[in-house]
Amino acid sequence: MKVFDFDPADHSDHYAEHGWVHIKNGQSPEFHQALKDFIDREFGAHKVEGATIGGQKQQALYDFPSKTDFPGELFDSVAAVCGLAACTSPVPPPPSVRLGRSWRGRRSSRRSAPFAASTGSR
Repeated sequence: MKVFDFDPADHSDHYAEHGWVHIKNGQSPEFHQALKDFIDREFGAHKVEGATIGGQKQQALYDFPSKTDFPGELFDSVAAVCGLAACTSPVPPPPSVRLGRSWRGRRSSRRSAPFAASTGSR
């Protein structure tokens, strides 16, 4: 399953000129539906709580299906939009991400920590 469904060449000029790009509806319809199904099915069932998670937030762990190339497809897409060479020895894929009502990604300084798309109001 492809995660993204856009041509990086369509967005690279905007990135080069402005230093940022917003790719609306850039995810593939299949991946978008898989995320919606996951949230409908399990969002409240696997809450993540702990001292490192500040504030009241609803979170759940999402494991990318083995049929996705995550994070390889993410790295390749970002590299293509930004005009960078893709890494030939990628970091091993993280086991899961946290999903919530909106996305704000962060990565711990520990190499083994999973990618967290953490959410909530501040």
